[in-house]
Amino acid sequence: PDDAAVNSTVSLAKKSGVRGFVNGVLRRAVREKNSLPLPTRDKKPLRYLSVAYSVPQELVRRLFAVFGEDTEALLSAFNNRRGITLSVNTLKISRDEYLKLLSEAGIFAEKSELSSISVRLDKSYNPRSLPGFSEGLFFVQDEASAAAVEALGATQGVLVDVCAAPGGKSYAANILSGGRISSYSFDVSESKLPLISDGAERLSLKSLTVDVNDALSPKQELLGGADFVICDAPCSGFGVLSKKPDIRYKELDALDNLPSLQYEILSNSSRYLKSGGFMIYSTCTLMPEENESVVEKFISENDDFETVDFNVGGNTSHNGKFTFLPHVHKTDGFFVAKLRKK
Repeated sequence: PDDAAVNSTVSLAKKSGVRGFVNGVLRRAVREKNSLPLPTRDKKPLRYLSVAYSVPQELVRRLFAVFGEDTEALLSAFNNRRGITLSVNTLKISRDEYLKLLSEAGIFAEKSELSSISVRLDKSYNPRSLPGFSEGLFFVQDEASAAAVEALGATQGVLVDVCAAPGGKSYAANILSGGRISSYSFDVSESKLPLISDGAERLSLKSLTVDVNDALSPKQELLGGADFVICDAPCSGFGVLSKKPDIRYKELDALDNLPSLQYEILSNSSRYLKSGGFMIYSTCTLMPEENESVVEKFISENDDFETVDFNVGGNTSHNGKFTFLPHVHKTDGFFVAKLRKK
């Protein structure tokens, strides 16, 4: 709300004279925000989008190069998305039964069309305040992320999640398999491991092993032994501006080194797969150089791998690759590719 935004910002100013100045500017902005002039849309379209949606012009230019006339709809979706998405622990309760619990608590929610375990809530909530948190009936996960795991199709066998924290994809894979997989959830940051293990304990997921490991140095004892691999690579995050608005101010120079790191992580992760095994490569960004380009380079340099088409929620991939778009699918911006070791 305007008042809260003004008060919070004023409180950040340290000197009394500065606080008064900040307060005056923001109070006037609140009064006049709907009448402030914007750059001319026809003459300066990128400048217009930058000011109208509070996104640096350099990032607008990069997005416009990919999405063209859809850029404004994309930016609007980033700024106006509301609510929270949960994945239901269907090992404990059905999605319909959990929706009934939410309804009885006066919370409006609906089924996701993209994932069989996801539900959309109409506004944001503290997850601990929702029915069934302590009983492990759900965890917070965007439906695009859940749909990506569903595309993997892990049914039974061994799964390795190489960049697992905070654990959502590992949880979803275990739940969607009906508890028939044994999974290893690794992360390079030891401090993040409790996020995974505590969540697994709350959800009563027993067959999930959590350990510290760098995705660039796969565990030798597991090479060639996995039926499924999840490779959710570190990325620029330019698909989750609605949840992490500060990312829009990230320097785009970071993109220069990310694709090579992502390629190395994908290449090393693929070593876990046994013949006939499947893996997904995913990111929460919309930049082609971090997504399609990484996968296409990997396929071109690894003859023993191929992309595999998939369908999730009525959406079919193209050459094994699919991008969830905030202004189309009402999700995070999220890329997923499915690969098979021949």
